[in-house]
Amino acid sequence: MTCALVDDSLQRDSCKRRSDVKNVKKRALAYLAAVGVVVPLAVVGASGEASARDGEEVTWKNVATKRCLTSDGYHDVETLPAKDCRFGYRWTEHAIREDSSGNGVYRFSTKNGKVCLDSSDGGKVYLKPCNSGKYQMWMVTKVLGTWKIVNVATSMALDSSDGGKVYTKPINTGSYQRWT
Repeated sequence: MTCALVDDSLQRDSCKRRSDVKNVKKRALAYLAAVGVVVPLAVVGASGEASARDGEEVTWKNVATKRCLTSDGYHDVETLPAKDCRFGYRWTEHAIREDSSGNGVYRFSTKNGKVCLDSSDGGKVYLKPCNSGKYQMWMVTKVLGTWKIVNVATSMALDSSDGGKVYTKPINTGSYQRWT
């Protein structure tokens, strides 16, 4: 059925609903592109350069708090003051999809490789045994010279507080969702 040739009012309503859905999808994609989610993805290596090597260790430092993303190695995830970053709080990146420039989707494990950064629909961030689930997949994209880390399953961004708490929240342009 072509919507341009419709005479029946029921068919016209159906065409209008399809048109409305297409417009909503276009607006949603435009918004995601504007905040950097649909942009090619990249990860920062320990040197601060984009990384393309699976298995490389990375350190994430929050732009707003200047605190480093760390964990207890078992379950809890938090950030620590920058002065403590030198004690080796690094994550091993595991490429799920990447191109030659390091763009891709990654899983981040602790040094022992047994537990990975995970998230929930409710915004909690924690460690769980590594698995192939989407809650352990993270899109990392360059935004304003820094990096935004977005959970694949929830489409929410990794966020942090001045007090060291780590969670995910809906994507915004604030510096608490940017990492170096």
